[in-house]
Parts: sequence; structure tokens; C-alpha cells
Amino acid sequence: MITKLYSWVKKRPCLTTALLLSLSLLPWLWGRGLQNPDETRYGAIALEMINSNDFIIPHLNGVPYLEKPPLLYWLGAISIWLIGPNEGGLRIWPFLSGLSIAALSAFVATRFYGRVAGLNAGLIAATTLFITVFGQVFNIDLLVSCLITASLMCFLIGATSSEKSRKTYFILVYLFCALAVLAKGLIGVILPSLVILTWCIITHRLDVLRACISGLGLMLFFSITIPWHYFVAIRHENFFEFYFINEHFRRFTTNIHHRNQSPWFPLIVLSIGMLPWTGYLYGVVQNAIKNWRCKNNFSEIDNFFILWSASIFLFFSFSHSQLPGYFLPLIAPLSILIGKIQASPENRVINSIGLGISFFTMLSLAFLTGPLSSHIPFSAQYIGTLGYFRWVLSGAALIAATGFLWQLISPRRNNIRIVIAYLPFLFSLNYGTYLIQPKSIKHLILSNKSIIQNHPIAIYKTYILDTNFYLNRPAIFIDIVGELENGLSIAPRPELFLTSLELSSRLQGSQPIFIVLREDRLPELPSLKIIDRQGDIILATKLEN
Repeated sequence: MITKLYSWVKKRPCLTTALLLSLSLLPWLWGRGLQNPDETRYGAIALEMINSNDFIIPHLNGVPYLEKPPLLYWLGAISIWLIGPNEGGLRIWPFLSGLSIAALSAFVATRFYGRVAGLNAGLIAATTLFITVFGQVFNIDLLVSCLITASLMCFLIGATSSEKSRKTYFILVYLFCALAVLAKGLIGVILPSLVILTWCIITHRLDVLRACISGLGLMLFFSITIPWHYFVAIRHENFFEFYFINEHFRRFTTNIHHRNQSPWFPLIVLSIGMLPWTGYLYGVVQNAIKNWRCKNNFSEIDNFFILWSASIFLFFSFSHSQLPGYFLPLIAPLSILIGKIQASPENRVINSIGLGISFFTMLSLAFLTGPLSSHIPFSAQYIGTLGYFRWVLSGAALIAATGFLWQLISPRRNNIRIVIAYLPFLFSLNYGTYLIQPKSIKHLILSNKSIIQNHPIAIYKTYILDTNFYLNRPAIFIDIVGELENGLSIAPRPELFLTSLELSSRLQGSQPIFIVLREDRLPELPSLKIIDRQGDIILATKLEN
């Protein structure tokens, strides 16, 4: 049965990848509350765009929010306009981004390395923890990674095509870079340019670089990127300084946003994000060293994916602002390189080492989510709250480990066995996340919506944006400014941003007001009556006189 299934899917790597990702992610896009602060922030901005009919200036809690360009907000607004404000409509965009990355990995690997490598690359990309997590989170990172991936794939195909057909692919490079700039700013063109320049210089392919430079492409790029920046700049005179200097250069070169991490952070993120295929990173590095040493017989295609991975990894390793999502552009090149290793009989030893490491990794996860879950702080905080279901998750991890062991001892190797064994763990992981509802107070807000009605709701000294989305209106922030400081300097909203003293005055009045706060803040407001709670978040109102 496995052999027949493998024979069918091997002929359809892109379709198989799309079906697998749809099966593993689509059911989980709906129902789970938006995660605070990222999903709630971007969802609230998209909702305010619809409400205000202003698609140029993004607004968050009634004030301009100019940290990021608007592409994700526009996509979110389209979903809200079509099907209303709900989680699945917003999350369909990161899902499609993840699906595109996986399908592109399968397509390009098939083109350059054959169907087996293409199928492997697609299955690997679709099942990485990177796409499993970010593919169901309404966030900018996977969208911009998809566009960067598309631009670099088009460049590689163009660089290896005939002169007649390469022009079309090179024009697409400019198109996807422009859209990436509209998704997350200059990084959308800096990263592809860094990879392309590095590859052209190291492989002595300056002829490809000259062919890629196009007047038509530049016109297309600027016609897409300039209008939004221009219209924002004429409405807000300090936009360029804040947006380019503060949010691009200072973010990269200083710790202005307090995101400076340990030197080991990039390697840790990559190792976790590429699960369950982390064991193969050893083989990727070994083959990269081998390819580099064979200077007279190196593969330009291999070098492109190696330099793609190395350039972006090193770029963010030196950045003073690091988050896990910054490393998502590495999914495609690493999946392709691992897929090639698995498809090549000469790499059987490296393949066995990768399978062995992945087996022990999944075996360790089985123990961490099961027998050891109550003894490890992080595991106890999240996994422990699942109750008996943690044993289901542990058993699923054990099944996944068995899949890697089965592949390791089998004389005929194909990833279908691993994927079949890994799917129960994926479903269990997603269902466990649904049960925990991390960083969301959706239930707290919606279950008390009839009580809150249209009365003011205040967020006390903690940055929670759930009410903005689920109540479809701004909240009153108490002693909170944070990332909204620039917006408040542009368009002050004193009625929405109060101090603790001003809140105390409001609590003395006759108008009803509801407060959302953390439990440890409750002693600071003794005149409150608790209505409901979710975790350590409390919904309260003032005591009746």
C-alpha cells in the first residue's frame, strides 16, 4: 500500500504538498482566539481600515500605526469585507503563504534535482514546525518570507533559463520584491539582493547580474512601492524619519526594541523551527563544505541554496533585533537541500545520521510531553495544563519517532512513512494549542459581550488588544503607550489614553465602565467587582455605591 501511494505522490509533488498542508493546517484556522499581541494587533488594524474606510494610514486603537507597511492589513481587510471579522478569514493568508513556500520548494527541487527530491522538499517544508506554527498565525513574517522565496526562486530559474525566457522571470523578481517591501519594508528587497549579489560574485556569474538589471523591472518596482509611502508622507511629515531611520536602521543596529538575544538564539530557533527534520542540518552543512572545497566541480544550483541559507542566517545573527519569524526565509532552501540529500543514494550515511538524530529528537519530545512534563518548568506551564491529553501528545510523538526508526532500518527509504507517522503528532499539537488557547481572552470577552454592551472598556497597565477586535471598537488604555507613542504624537487621543488618576476619577462617576487587568494588578484597584476571569486575566467593573 505504501509503495502504491508513494508511486502516486512521486508524480505529483506540488499537489501532494498542497494536500498535506491543507489536511494538517486548514481545520485549525478557525475557532482558536487571536493571539495577543501580534494577531490581535494586525486583526484590529485591518478592522479599523474597514470601519474608517482609510486604506492609506493604518490605525490601532484610534491612532496612526506606521511601524509596518500595509500589505498584510489590506489582505486582512479583504477577508473581513468578504466574510466578516473572524479568525479563519485572517489566518487564510499565512496559510496560503506557507502553502506557497512548500509548493515552490517542491516545484523548484523537482526542476533541478528530479521528482523524488521535489517530493521530499515539499513534504519537508510542509511539515516543519516553522510552517506548522506560523502558517496559522495572522502575522507579517510568513507573508514576507513567501514573497522573498518567490523572488529568489524566480531569479534562479531565470539565471538557468535561455535568454529569451529569462526576462520574464527577472521581471517577476522585481514584482515579488516590491510586494515584499509593501509587506515589511526594505528587508523585502535587501535580503533577495544580498543573496543574489553574493551568489553572482562567488560563482563569477556577473553576466546573470547584468541581465537581471532591467529598466522595466525598476519601473515596476517603484510603481508598486512608492505610492503608499508618498501618500503617507504627505499626510505625516515625520513619517520618513520614524519609518526608515527608527523602524529599519535603528531596529537593526541598536537594541531600541529590546530584542537583543543570546548568540545561540539563531541556531536554537533554526533547530526548533526545522523539526522534525533538524537532524539533517548536519548533512546540509557537511555537503556545503564538500561543495565549497570542490571549486572546479561545484554545483551552482547547490551553491545558490547554500548561500541563500547562509546569507540570511548570518544577516540576522548580527542584528540587534531578533525574533523567531525572521528566520522563516530559510525554510525553502533548507528543505530543498535536505530533499536532495534524501534522494541521493550516495548520501545514505548522511541520511542515516539525520534519521537517527530526528528519531532521538522525537523520542525526547515524547518524554518531555509525557512522563517529564510536570518536572520541567516550561513544559509544566503549557503542556501540564492539557491534563490527560498530554499523554495523547506524548504517544503521538512516540509514533513519529517510530516512523523515523522505521525509515532508518528500511532498505527502501521514502518520506511517506515518516509523514504518515508524523501526522498524528501534528494533529495532537494543533489540538493541544486549541485547548490551551495561549495568549487569547476571546472567551472572556465574547461570553460577557451582552453585559459589556456599548459601555467603555479599559485595559489596565497591560498591553491587551483582544477587545479591539472582538468588540470592534477602541479601548481605553490606562498607563499604556508602548508602540503607540509615535501615533499619539501625530494624532493625540486623550479620551482613549488615560492615567491611573484619571481612571480613578472615572470610577467615581455614574457611568458604567469595565476593566480588563491581570490578577496581580487587582490590589491597585480595590473598588472593583470581578465579573469573570480567564487564566490570570480578569474582567471587572466598579462596585455599586
